[in-house]
Amino acid sequence: MTAGNGPGRETWSRLLAQLDDPPVGTVAEALADARDLDVGGAYDRVEEALAEGVLVEEDDGSAFGAVRVAEEDETPDSAASEGRGGGSPGGDPQGETAETGVRTWGELDFSRIDRERWAPAQIERDAWMCRKESKAPYAPWTDADAPVECNHEDHGETTTCAECSHHAGYKWGSDGSREHVHTDHETAREWAGMVPSLSSDLVYIQREADPFAFVDGDDVRDPETGEIHPAFEAILEHLGVTYADVSTSGGGVHAVYRGEIPLDGVPEAKFTIDTEPWGSNDDPPAVEIYDGKHVCIATGDHVAGSGTEVTEWDDEALAEILRANGYEEREEVAPTPTSTSRTTNRRRPAPTRRPTTFAIYSARSTGSTRNASASGRSSANGHAGVGPSSRCGGPPTTAGPQITSTTGFGTTPATTVGMAVPRSWLRSTPGSSTTPEPSRATSGGRPSSRRSTTSASSGFRSRCSTAPAARAAPKSMVATRARSPRRSTRAAHGTPPGG
Repeated sequence: MTAGNGPGRETWSRLLAQLDDPPVGTVAEALADARDLDVGGAYDRVEEALAEGVLVEEDDGSAFGAVRVAEEDETPDSAASEGRGGGSPGGDPQGETAETGVRTWGELDFSRIDRERWAPAQIERDAWMCRKESKAPYAPWTDADAPVECNHEDHGETTTCAECSHHAGYKWGSDGSREHVHTDHETAREWAGMVPSLSSDLVYIQREADPFAFVDGDDVRDPETGEIHPAFEAILEHLGVTYADVSTSGGGVHAVYRGEIPLDGVPEAKFTIDTEPWGSNDDPPAVEIYDGKHVCIATGDHVAGSGTEVTEWDDEALAEILRANGYEEREEVAPTPTSTSRTTNRRRPAPTRRPTTFAIYSARSTGSTRNASASGRSSANGHAGVGPSSRCGGPPTTAGPQITSTTGFGTTPATTVGMAVPRSWLRSTPGSSTTPEPSRATSGGRPSSRRSTTSASSGFRSRCSTAPAARAAPKSMVATRARSPRRSTRAAHGTPPGG
């Protein structure tokens, strides 16, 4: 993988092997076709690879030169990257003023927020817009008839806002948006404060060539207490600590990383982590992950302690999380090179998801059960974190958390929230002394958020020999936490769903 967000060396090799001494333009068109990118974004990735030395452009006597994959011992031409700034397509600002956060997400209190703090690495890029209260990106500084591409359904064919009645200020991801619509962070903030119809939040337009990725947790935070859903915290724990902010409603959390989705053919991921609402939210919590072009709401309501540094996520961990939630790697379709400037709007089919398989256990001390939902998940009034399946030697079934396995679309009895994490992470290694313990206090029947651990059998994993190699779960993932109680006043507050 390159330092940015472009294809790796092997991907470039496969792509260029099908082209005959291609110039930059031909490579960009082939990449756009292979990865379903707009041509502008594909050009950015080619330029980024040239700047980093992954690709080399040689003079072959033709008018445009030829692109090839650099040898392992070749170094990038210093002139290629000279003068690239944060606003340039190939630039990769590191955020010189960024602050490092805590070591683990479990150390944070998600109810503590620092207002008006954005990630410096994104501030340094000219990729900002304001937004309407409807969350639609909008650039009030843009002329309505600016020469920005418009492919509205009203048109029989693509045109520009200069030739139609649609406002260019809403075109966040069209050809010409970068030049006429996107702006710097300071300008976007000034306009957001001047126009009453705009939200105080901003929008960061994540481009295909950006090194960034966006993890959007919807309804994962109780807007009244700040309590975070344990499944979402567990996912973040494995990806790593990075800059994060809280959504406008207070029910969502956004985490910004560096990286690309590690499964080929998976452009984005969406999955739920519970079947019941968390805390005072109205909808069940869900997670969305994007590494390409996307409208990223940036509230500036920074989660205190997470730091302002945008860190690289753990590729292996993310791959396991996605597989556990039904995403499979797809073989990339070979591109069809063209010598013309013609491009295609053809969309590739979304990746096929297989039934989800993961392990869960109950926060209840009773023996009652429910059927798993159609998605392979289940729910309960309490939540105790994550644990191994019962057939792999979990806690005793007479008391404490009842461990159950859900597989595919069956109706396996289950009594708790289905955890969106790989089964292999939920196994203890021989000699491990950590296993889940009940999280619901017996006194008065009130949920307790106190975390605790207890001893596990040293022969625990030996009964799971068919499973992948074990990966020890962090304490924050194994530790227990009760579900925040539902609030009867949420309807009166009129709080919209998070995210």
